[in-house]
Amino acid sequence: MTTAYSTVSAKLGKVTPATKSISREIFDAAAKAGHEIWYMWGMGSSSEHATGRALDLMVHNEAAGDWIRNYIWKHRKRLRLQHVIWEQHITSTVTQP
Repeated sequence: MTTAYSTVSAKLGKVTPATKSISREIFDAAAKAGHEIWYMWGMGSSSEHATGRALDLMVHNEAAGDWIRNYIWKHRKRLRLQHVIWEQHITSTVTQP
C-alpha cells in the first residue's frame, strides 16, 4: 500500500520552501525505487528543526532507510545537506575544530 505525499508530509510544519521541495524529491525518488516513507516531519523547537531546514523521515524497514540514507548522501551537495542520522549514526559534512 502506497501512502500519498500529502498524507506522509501532513506534519512538516512551516519548513522552508527548499526543505519542502527536498521532502517531495526524496519521497518521489524512494517511491520510484520501491521504498515507502511512512511519515515525515520538519518544524520543531530544537536544533535545526527550529530553522525549518530539518527533515525527519520514518520508514517501515531497514532496506527503505538504507536506500533513503544513501540517496540523501549521494545528493548532499545539491541538497545543501549538513547531517544524515540513520540507525543512531551521524554522517556529517560539518567538521568540528
